[in-house]
Amino acid sequence: MPASAGATLRFVVMPMPGIFAGVKFGSMCDSLSSMRWKVKIRDVHGDVLVETLAAVGYLLEGDMLSGEQFAQIETWGEVADAARELSHRVSVLSRHDASLRMGFSVDKVFEYDSEGNEIGAHTKVWVSGRIVLPSITASGAVSVISDLSPEQKAEMERKARIETAAILMRAVMRNDRVISVMRLLGGQPGSLELGHVHDIIQDDMNGDLSQFGSTNAFSRFTGTLNSPAALGFKARHAIPRGDPIADPMDWDEMVRFITNVVEKWIREVANK
Repeated sequence: MPASAGATLRFVVMPMPGIFAGVKFGSMCDSLSSMRWKVKIRDVHGDVLVETLAAVGYLLEGDMLSGEQFAQIETWGEVADAARELSHRVSVLSRHDASLRMGFSVDKVFEYDSEGNEIGAHTKVWVSGRIVLPSITASGAVSVISDLSPEQKAEMERKARIETAAILMRAVMRNDRVISVMRLLGGQPGSLELGHVHDIIQDDMNGDLSQFGSTNAFSRFTGTLNSPAALGFKARHAIPRGDPIADPMDWDEMVRFITNVVEKWIREVANK
């Protein structure tokens, strides 16, 4: 296997046009202003955090977080757990893409009556520490026109990061398997990890991968992964089964193929 096989796997999630279509910030702010639960957060950082949370239905005003999801919850402890889970998923994005450094910690849960008056403040202490995922990197591509000013270029880059963050946030909120794939691709994934990524996505799509690549390409990918002749002891099978694959992929082609599949799958998850 080439030396590049141990390199950190990187894939690109391109911004989708109209990612915020249907997100009406004014109406969302109005509907969330009278919520029963609001969460005070701390250690807030990241210049696209507000927009990222808005993409999945949360409103961050200063250090107070509210969301329609909280309204479905009966107890403050469950609200605190939900907010902490949201914090964890935001941290996934931060580790996933170096340009999306953002995050927060949960401080207190405030309860309000129907008139908007505060009727209680609650603090929850968690025994276990935050889950830390391995780092992988993905960057939204930005087409920069040469005659733009530095300020215009910076704004274009920021918008691209917001759109990328929205795609990823929607995906990790809607499907826990996205986090599993990120874990597998973190660090220095090998052929086994690439194979597991393939299997997770295949199962998630009920076996139908046709929108992500041709039957021949998937056959070459899995055939190479299973072939000791192609990958030696790095293959998923230690003993050859049947004839050797006639047209195996080299390592770089395998990486390009599976990263393209992952990118398309994340789009699919984010759009559901």
